[in-house]
Amino acid sequence: MSLIVIVLLALSMLGFTPSHAGDCEWDVSLCKTKHVSTGMCSLETRGMEVQDLGPMEKQENMGFPYYLKVDLLCSFKESSGRVMLENSMTGLTPKAAITFQEPTHPTHFKPQRLEVELSVASVSDNATCGSEKCEFSWYAPMPFVNGSVVQRVKVKSIEMGSQHLPEKSFALNVNGYMVTTEKEETEASFGTEIRAVEGVLRVDNPSRPLWAVVDHAPVLLLPGIPGVKAVLMTATEFQHTSVIEVNIKSSSGSRKCLQMESSMIQETVSTESSLFVRHNQELYQFLGNYSLLPLRVPPSDAWEQVLTSVCVSGLVPVSLPHHGREYFYVLGGGLQSGTLYRAEVYDGDVKFTELLNSFGFTVCEFMTLLNNHPSCHVRSAAQNAQTNVSDIILVELLFHQDQERSYILLTLGAPPSTDAPLPLELSGERVGPPLGVPPVTFGAPPDEQMSVAAPEGEPDLSGEDDGALSSTGRKDVSSTHSQCSSLTEVGGAMLYDSDFNEVEILPEFIIYSQRQRHQERSSQKLKFNGMTFNPSTGILYIWGNSLLCSWEEGQGFWHDSGFPGEQMIKYFTLSYDGTFVFVTEQEELWWGQERTESVFRLRPSQGWNEFSHLQALSGDHSTLTVFYDGDKELQEVLYTVDLDGKGSIVKRKIPVFDILSFSHLPVLSACPFDQEYRVPHVGSFNRLQRYSVAPQLVMSYSELHTTHSLDVYQGLVYHLLQLHAQYIMVIGDPKESPISRICSGVLYEDFCSYLSYNNVSGVNTDSKGHSDITPRLPDRVYLDRGASFSFSLFIRAHKLTLESFGESAVNDIRMFATVPDSKYLKVTVTEKGMVEGQVFPGERLLPFSVMFRTGISPRQCLQQTDHGMVLLGLQSLPVYIGCPPGNRLVFDARTTLQESVRLNRRNFSCLNPDPVTPCFYYKNLFFPFFLIQDVVLGESRKFIGSYTFKVVGGGPYLRKNIRLYSPEEVLRYNSLKYRSKKARIWDVKSCEKGRTSCSVTEEGFLILNATRINGIRWLCQPKSPCGDVLSMNPVGSPRFYFIIEVSNRDTETYCSHIFRFELIVYDLPMSTSRKCYIFLELLAAGQMIIGNLEPLGLDRHGSKPGE
Repeated sequence: MSLIVIVLLALSMLGFTPSHAGDCEWDVSLCKTKHVSTGMCSLETRGMEVQDLGPMEKQENMGFPYYLKVDLLCSFKESSGRVMLENSMTGLTPKAAITFQEPTHPTHFKPQRLEVELSVASVSDNATCGSEKCEFSWYAPMPFVNGSVVQRVKVKSIEMGSQHLPEKSFALNVNGYMVTTEKEETEASFGTEIRAVEGVLRVDNPSRPLWAVVDHAPVLLLPGIPGVKAVLMTATEFQHTSVIEVNIKSSSGSRKCLQMESSMIQETVSTESSLFVRHNQELYQFLGNYSLLPLRVPPSDAWEQVLTSVCVSGLVPVSLPHHGREYFYVLGGGLQSGTLYRAEVYDGDVKFTELLNSFGFTVCEFMTLLNNHPSCHVRSAAQNAQTNVSDIILVELLFHQDQERSYILLTLGAPPSTDAPLPLELSGERVGPPLGVPPVTFGAPPDEQMSVAAPEGEPDLSGEDDGALSSTGRKDVSSTHSQCSSLTEVGGAMLYDSDFNEVEILPEFIIYSQRQRHQERSSQKLKFNGMTFNPSTGILYIWGNSLLCSWEEGQGFWHDSGFPGEQMIKYFTLSYDGTFVFVTEQEELWWGQERTESVFRLRPSQGWNEFSHLQALSGDHSTLTVFYDGDKELQEVLYTVDLDGKGSIVKRKIPVFDILSFSHLPVLSACPFDQEYRVPHVGSFNRLQRYSVAPQLVMSYSELHTTHSLDVYQGLVYHLLQLHAQYIMVIGDPKESPISRICSGVLYEDFCSYLSYNNVSGVNTDSKGHSDITPRLPDRVYLDRGASFSFSLFIRAHKLTLESFGESAVNDIRMFATVPDSKYLKVTVTEKGMVEGQVFPGERLLPFSVMFRTGISPRQCLQQTDHGMVLLGLQSLPVYIGCPPGNRLVFDARTTLQESVRLNRRNFSCLNPDPVTPCFYYKNLFFPFFLIQDVVLGESRKFIGSYTFKVVGGGPYLRKNIRLYSPEEVLRYNSLKYRSKKARIWDVKSCEKGRTSCSVTEEGFLILNATRINGIRWLCQPKSPCGDVLSMNPVGSPRFYFIIEVSNRDTETYCSHIFRFELIVYDLPMSTSRKCYIFLELLAAGQMIIGNLEPLGLDRHGSKPGE
């Protein structure tokens, strides 16, 4: 504190008066590297454009064409530069944490979660400035990694400054739809930008949904601008937005399409690599220019119409990818009404599958023929990707002209298993209150103070039910379990997917119970517009003039109370973090929590009026859309027109819990308890790999960086990520990590020496973590077979009195009972090992969601914090079952070499050793050892499972002679079933006598156990590729490169590890035939020499007879 006082006094002497950093907030912008030195950064507001990054530009920029500029935006008139200088001198130095979203289909590298925390460098804006008050800006390298096009930047300050700024998060994604002109200006590749937004947008336009693949779509499109074929485009989650007029040449229409023509873009869907727009009844695709993604098709030059033979009446998004693929549905219209197509996007290539039965009937044709329905309409579709992909179809039926609508659910795919238990188990253990804490009266009985809602449990409807469901007119639909399937047109052939296996009639009425004065009951006819499925919770939401929820794909429903039946839901949005919102046709905004029974209106409400008053916008404004950002915060995008008629597009955060505290919860606005979580070793479970990098120190008087020192910082980060990318080597070391290799070699010797001389703060990892006390659980948890995740919950109760609630809250106080004022609860989530099969790390994970509820009803427990009002008592934990990302199996070369010397009892050394590939002596037994490396934590452990060992390639003398063997050759060289071929390369010594003691696969490959000493003996039989190798050097021994493939066979894990590595075997012996041949050659040569000596009168010893 004394240091801060001294600095503030120094600032006063320099003419500064203390300002208030609390009135400011963080802001970031992208700057191209060549513009940093000018002080006028060339801002890129549409996202990063790195799709055409060539080798020369990579060399020039050391890999990154952008810098990140960190600013302070202040509400007062003083310049932000002055505030930056003041707070920098008092210790407020920001850091930028950049998180890279793993791609939908990771092919460049294995799936990974990566975060790089960069300390900013203060760079002078004026190169000639030499005073103490030089203006400066904060810069940091803006890295990118191969395969990732979605990035988030979180700016936070060190806790040393006189003022503290809350952290702020930004989306800075790669925009593959921008091109650079000859004038070095950027423009959209799929249309023309409209600068004057007030010419196309109107304040009275209705809001529309934002459809995209959550957390994977780098560019978002918002349609629905009347009178023009234009969309809103953003790569920064509407921090910066452009209005783009789409260059689509629509056809003149067709007689089979019966919809009115319109110039408006009706619907859009954004995926990781492509954009899809619906104009009238035509669907168009535009593939972005993303060199960072493994695209199978070239990028688009113009919009391309897809499904040209189909009248498209609507699109239905699928928000989450599955098994490396993205999906959405297409509804047929016009004369093709009742048809349904599933779109599948894989590495930029799109395939459409029409859902038909085995006789070629559509869903509606099938239902009409089966039940004689004169009218049928496919309302919506959803995808259940919890295990295998299955389709859920919402069909609207009309039995007679004068009857009301009824609805039916069809599911296509594997039937839901309602009896099978889920592979998660929850247990709780009370550790007890800390010593010295006296008990106090509070809450429910001790055994009920904490309840854990597991996925397999029914929703907790602790309050009185406001609604009941009733189904009338239900027909016998058992005959509809017929062979219906989907087909895909591939080269003229029809490929069937699976059968319809479930049909459910939805409730037709909802019966309300009026619990006020007269206990009256009323009913309401249900009407539905769409549905949404959450695969992590297994909840299906069907929405219209009511909101129905089902845990079993339509096998049983419950109704979310609180929503009036006279309104119709227009669109519904999940946060995939436990909450959801929906907007009605009257533009009302409603909010709810998953697995709870009520929804609440945010707008209009008293809380919304308070919120609008605090964040008053000048002029008129209207909502364009609402969505959840990458941090799962609810955001609102608005169009505003100021008093001068200037239009702009702005984004603001909706403080949900602050609004609820005003509108719905005036009694219990304060929580009667506090809670904290103690989570040990977070990095072990959330699998987020972290690097922390700081720039080198500078020796100038001002301590400001120059553009040259900033380039050094750029190079440090570039080399770090380059080494991170190279950390997929299959030959590992127990003590090895990417950081330990950064200066262990000739390649980086000069660079590391320079960094050392300049006192670089350095690079360190921070992934393992310790037992952290946090207000929330991790954002996700990965569990392998039989693994457990445990945490402790500390609950501290408040003393509640009647005065704290008021006279009107007596009925609410009765919910509480006596418990100690502090309590520790230990909760364990255990994977029960019930899933079959093995997968590669991070792939084909099964999502689940575990909900933890503490104390009273979760909506009645709000607490004020520095970040606003937060909700306590209800926590959702996403759990992914499978092989966690960041694990790999590698060859432990060091241990193998050491053990080979010890077990063979003789030393050996390689002539002309290879710096990368280890070498071994042919006559020695080969004892391989392997490691399981955790690249997230930087740890390694000995592999003790079973595995197969196969030689899949090789070549003599040099690495360039290596070739991969065909599957038939791999069998001949490795399988016991092909021993008669005399082509085997190796064998295990312990299996030579008793083959029955050694396990083998169906193909005849030996299964080795890593817990045993496996002495592999090199055979190199005559018909093997290494059976007859001669030395190229008379004084050297022959050598052979082998490509070894190892695959684990143990069942103790869900991980399937398959990797290949090289090794050299030298001093290979000659084959028996060649030895015989050489012996005969030598023998013949000896006979010839003897025969030549006899004519000279010499005996065999070279002497004449008689001498």
